[in-house]
Amino acid sequence: MDWTVPVSIKGIIIQDEHVLLVKNERNDWELPGGRMEKDETPEQTLLRELYEELGVQSTVIEIVDAQMFQVIPEKYVFIVSYYCEISHVEQIRISTEHTDYSWVSKEGLNQISLPDVYKQAILKVI
Repeated sequence: MDWTVPVSIKGIIIQDEHVLLVKNERNDWELPGGRMEKDETPEQTLLRELYEELGVQSTVIEIVDAQMFQVIPEKYVFIVSYYCEISHVEQIRISTEHTDYSWVSKEGLNQISLPDVYKQAILKVI
């Protein structure tokens, strides 16, 4: 039996020791990013997704983490997280994919609804 999972590429953006998170329709916080399209590299995916979701240009610095994430029972996604930088933080405009965004401190990560797969990746950077 063939077992395949989607791949989601996420960006960890740090500003003044706070990480940028976006809130999804399930009211959970997550890292910005998304699924790869055919013929894209992970880095190209991330540049596209960050522009689509945040309206800003970004630079991919380095890969930070890669691990399987169980979204719901029997549904998995392979999450690859990269450390990124953006310029013009003041120009962030979230897309309709998300309801809000926030800069969250390291201490604040445990006070919000954020999956461990994201916390673990963020803690490798912040």
